[in-house]
Amino acid sequence: MRRTIPVCTVALVLALTYVPSALAGPPLVCHPYQIGDRPDLMAKPGDGEIEMSWLVRTLTSTLDAENETLVRFEAIRQTAWMLDDVGGKSIRDASRVVERALSARAERARDAAAAAAALAGEGHDQARADELARTAAFRRYEVAFAHETFDHLNDCGHDDDERNGKTMRECAELIGDDAALWFGIARALTPLMRAGTLQEHASAFMKAWELTQALPVSTGREHLQATLDYELETMESYLLDGDLREAGVEPTPASRLEALRRAAGIARSEPPADVETAEHETAEDETLEQAPVAEEPVADER
Repeated sequence: MRRTIPVCTVALVLALTYVPSALAGPPLVCHPYQIGDRPDLMAKPGDGEIEMSWLVRTLTSTLDAENETLVRFEAIRQTAWMLDDVGGKSIRDASRVVERALSARAERARDAAAAAAALAGEGHDQARADELARTAAFRRYEVAFAHETFDHLNDCGHDDDERNGKTMRECAELIGDDAALWFGIARALTPLMRAGTLQEHASAFMKAWELTQALPVSTGREHLQATLDYELETMESYLLDGDLREAGVEPTPASRLEALRRAAGIARSEPPADVETAEHETAEDETLEQAPVAEEPVADER
């Protein structure tokens, strides 16, 4: 039996006090990533409490085994839901144990990358050094991403948002071609959770969108597109629809995408193939050009 009220219920009550629309739970915790028809990545071993060591071991082994970034995100999200079932620890304490394990894993990857870089400087395998540097960046990103996810679960507080956002952006830039990393930044920095500015959120979302459109057809691309489409239907509606309606624009995935494009400061382009082009008719476009960018929510004064 769970010992506390489910986090999405608590978060929804809190969110209703300071966001313009009812938010259906914290984005990083209560909204699954679209990864296809897969069994639970973090399948719980029976009913009742679980061992802290099992949770850490299962998460790290899953992160090591999975190549698709969205799948690793989902493993972290499922881990967040299991923290309340760890025997003898509060959610906050259990989350910090997981974070320390992920930090140690990232430090080992950093040390391996540094050693390989030193050898490459002496004429050894540069390709291997580049691969290890990429792995180290992924693991450093996962530490910051997990911290943001667990913060949503713990208390909706974000004492390290700026630092984590900077870390995640640095890693995403270094890796360069992973759309899911930018989507993770967009979700972590959504103004709906007081984490970032609209411009930061919109810029990361549009980066994820554009990288996804450039990918060849694959299962991974399908998962990314489904996740982005889900976000345009749900999370972005909470953030943008009020201002779109005030401007006389019908809220649709296409109009929300265009609003995000404008908030990010990106020049207009032809409608992407993955958004219904019928929603980009000329009359609506002219109205949307004059639509105000969604205002940042007023700071919480709790």
